Amino acid sequence: MERRFVKLLHKQAKKGDEGAKEAKAYHRQINNGTFLARAPEESLALLYEAYGEHPKLTRGYAHELDGVAFDPQSESPDSASYRAMLFERKYPELQACTYLEHRARLSILKAAVDYALAHPDGAPELILEDGKNWIFQGLTYHALPATFHSGMTWLREQPNFSRYATFWQQLLWGWGGFYLDDREEQEFEWMSRYSGIPVEEVPLALEAFDRFFPIPGGWFINAGPTDVRMVKMVPWIFQGIGVHHRRVQYGLNEQLNLSALNPSSQYTLSDLSKRINCAVDFLLEQR
Repeated sequence: MERRFVKLLHKQAKKGDEGAKEAKAYHRQINNGTFLARAPEESLALLYEAYGEHPKLTRGYAHELDGVAFDPQSESPDSASYRAMLFERKYPELQACTYLEHRARLSILKAAVDYALAHPDGAPELILEDGKNWIFQGLTYHALPATFHSGMTWLREQPNFSRYATFWQQLLWGWGGFYLDDREEQEFEWMSRYSGIPVEEVPLALEAFDRFFPIPGGWFINAGPTDVRMVKMVPWIFQGIGVHHRRVQYGLNEQLNLSALNPSSQYTLSDLSKRINCAVDFLLEQR
């Protein structure tokens, strides 16, 4: 699915879409741009720089598809293409951009874990005195946003923080960025088994994005009367992977009958069906 997303963006860039061209460059930055970093704080600085340059990548591209100029800094919420992506499961090229935005957040979380492991007692003092000279150290780290520093303080307090990036990678791309409210106990148990985080710590691990990337209302929402408790902006296509994963976990793979879940909310089954159909349609279209 990731390869198909990248392939689609390359195709749209060749057609001249400025949003797709920018998305290609962003993908290179977050996927390859930090491998030569000499230290975790340098990796963090590079990732935050890329993240700060593309705060509204998806929305900016949506405005371009609406017929106006591409603007990755766009603050305007009014976009027909953006609404169609969110509510009608259209525009896979925009879904690919939401994937990249979450990839960037995940990369920052991974770099934060690396930094916390490298400096378990906290960041070095900014200024030291050796008796003769003032020594400035950790300037790159101390220049990072205040939200990152508060996130780091919280992260170090968690006993199994070293597994949090792995947990979120599995949550976003394997579980589809959601869990089922009415089956929370079972799904948290599976998440614990896969990630190695104790089941009682799973609710804490789910706070990571809110701690490092706080937004109004938080990252998790229930989209209407449904049991699906989801991370905002996870592509419908990846949510479809999460539905298929549950077919396997709940033993529904042979009959492919989601109704056996017997959900507590009336729209859960239709919501899950829309997600997996979106993923299947995308794969068939991109063959």
